[in-house]
Amino acid sequence: MSPCEVSTPPVIEDGKVTFNVVHKESGRLFQCAMTDFDSVEVIALPKEMTNWAEGEERALVAERAKEYARENEELFGDLFGQLVT
Repeated sequence: MSPCEVSTPPVIEDGKVTFNVVHKESGRLFQCAMTDFDSVEVIALPKEMTNWAEGEERALVAERAKEYARENEELFGDLFGQLVT
């Protein structure tokens, strides 16, 4: 069982497919932004946070984001196809 949970559905925002993931143990919220199945940018929310010490949390969130995209391959494939490159 993943220590992270997807908390919002994926949407297209600023040229990327974005959705939020919660790291359950810490309660921290992250935005994940993807342009394909293999790339994910993890942004701590609120975006003004400057604490970068949560490297392990970010890695777990990124892993969950990729897993979520693969679990919903058809949906994400459609969304990635709508991105303007």
